[in-house]
Amino acid sequence: MTSCGVRTVLASALLALAVLAAGPVASAGTIGDAADWLVGHQNADGSFPWTVGGGVYSNVQAPPGMGLFRAYQATGNTTYLDAAKKTGDYLLTKPKKYSDGDMRFATHDPMFLELLGGSYASFLQTEFWDKLTAGTYGESNDMDAAAWGSSVVSGRTSQGIVELSPWDLSASAIGAHIGGETAIRNALMGAILDGLEATGSSDTDYDLIGLAGAIWASAVTGIDLDPTAGRWASAGSTSDLADTLNAYIAPNGGWVYNTTAALTSDNADTQTTAFALLGLFALDPSAYASQIEDGLAYLRSVQNASGQFLVWPGASTTAAGGVETHGEALHAYSVVVPTPSAGLLGLTLLGGLGVIASIRRRGSRRKGA
Repeated sequence: MTSCGVRTVLASALLALAVLAAGPVASAGTIGDAADWLVGHQNADGSFPWTVGGGVYSNVQAPPGMGLFRAYQATGNTTYLDAAKKTGDYLLTKPKKYSDGDMRFATHDPMFLELLGGSYASFLQTEFWDKLTAGTYGESNDMDAAAWGSSVVSGRTSQGIVELSPWDLSASAIGAHIGGETAIRNALMGAILDGLEATGSSDTDYDLIGLAGAIWASAVTGIDLDPTAGRWASAGSTSDLADTLNAYIAPNGGWVYNTTAALTSDNADTQTTAFALLGLFALDPSAYASQIEDGLAYLRSVQNASGQFLVWPGASTTAAGGVETHGEALHAYSVVVPTPSAGLLGLTLLGGLGVIASIRRRGSRRKGA
């Protein structure tokens, strides 16, 4: 059996075990309403606008797609799986490409395509993993995994937001982990560590979501992070990084948008909270049970009657990046939310099969990446 076939069988087996352990959750309430809202904003070709009523960008399709896939896992509603596959089809047929015609993967695409499995994972294998292994990926067909990871960090450095790069690479590393691409995973985790160590005292715009992404990737892959330089150098482990992250929780349970924001409820940020939840849940759901429960309560508090998760408390329904952020919140909520029938085994397996693209609290940081 090919490595891709082994991966697909393993993913299917894990999902089956999760369903046996937890059972499907009724498609109602927060998850069902949120997933229905997202399906209602999907275009006929499977794509999503980045913002309600806005344009479509190929590099922010994975987050809503993963949100729908996770909603399917949580509810058993195949409408959500079908919608997620439509987004996968969009990425395979209308991707952003390099000048030679090769697929230009966005950093969260690999995890989404691995989760979908089948032909989606096969496409990823051929067009991304195999080329990284051979060192033939990219505009000049000369990048291996380490070089590609470094290019992501360098790209964010040139934009003046290097602190965001660990979040960028989190889903890529998790995708490699799911796909059994150990060498690629390790190289990308090395790039995540580089991004953490390159984050200095003045790199504050997106420091908390970058930190949350690093924790999430570390927790899922099992590769501990111990930065020895930069802002987070005092942390000796991923657990230490999590303790640092948890110092920035607002009274309403949400994480604030960066370390310079006052710890007030109106500064809580839905995207940062979603990735903080994914990271803490994957790292140790028992140790961080209180923070996780408060974070879930925050997400419920910013969900309006239509099912939409707002990007922050009181935000407009058409705030920039609102569709992407909604998908990320749905992803986190569907993975993390405890249910009466769900045992720890089921929840852990769902979390282990994968998670997060990005919108600045009051302006874009993702669509142009």
